[in-house]
Amino acid sequence: MATAAATRATLRYEQIKPKIGAIIKNTKEELLSGDLVDEINALLEERCVLVFPKLDLTDQEQVQLSDLLGGNAKEIRGEEVFKVSLDKKVNQSVAEYLLGSLYWHIDGTMNPIPIRASMLTAKVLAPEGGDTLFANTATSYEDLPEETKAAIDNLRVQHSLWKI
Repeated sequence: MATAAATRATLRYEQIKPKIGAIIKNTKEELLSGDLVDEINALLEERCVLVFPKLDLTDQEQVQLSDLLGGNAKEIRGEEVFKVSLDKKVNQSVAEYLLGSLYWHIDGTMNPIPIRASMLTAKVLAPEGGDTLFANTATSYEDLPEETKAAIDNLRVQHSLWKI
């Protein structure tokens, strides 16, 4: 009697823009199985931003997916998931600080070892606005003229919470 062999999921996605972003079409179960880790990580390197629409991940599932993809960096106060909220009942000590992140920021620059990626899950959506924009600095650099690359080659950036 023959048994059916388990079929392995394949990564299904659609590119968002020419140089950045992809929408992942796989189910939560396929993603959490761990079978697609290598393909997802390769796509992350290539596209920089991956969107996983309507997965409805719990905090525990988000940490599980993060761990599968390479590990979860704990937040500054030790939590595995940081709740981004300006509501002082949710983020009493940092709600005001978060106001500064509404204009522009990079996640994880204060960590001794920079994080590879950030994972965001929308739990409550704003009635309007709420857009999160991303930039691919690697392809932006590649597109610079060679003269500009040479002029900035020796520059270094230091990230800090405070003006230095």
